[in-house]
Amino acid sequence: MTITELADHSCALVPRGCADVTCAHPKVACPLPVGEELPQKFALVWTIEKRGDKCHAEEPNCPPGRDCNPPAPRFVPCPTGITEEEEVHVGELQDGTCVIVPEGCEELRCATEKTACPK
Repeated sequence: MTITELADHSCALVPRGCADVTCAHPKVACPLPVGEELPQKFALVWTIEKRGDKCHAEEPNCPPGRDCNPPAPRFVPCPTGITEEEEVHVGELQDGTCVIVPEGCEELRCATEKTACPK
């Protein structure tokens, strides 16, 4: 497979026998520079909320500030740093383990504190 970078800095597949950018299509993702890797994302992220002395995990697709039912709330051990005013986000990794996801973190490299996964 041959990929070329076009004048607009996008990339396209070069079919066999193509000798000009006019026949290079479809557009595809450009290869990364040597040594650079794609950022790894979380498999899913749970929102953990505290109510009284209990914590529950909200489904990943639940809108912020709303309780999604069904399913019934999943009660989980309260993670470090959670308060009734501050929810905590728990990311599930590809291997099935979980980490605390700091505010604004969207990639695996910024979440290092392990925690229990919502079951």
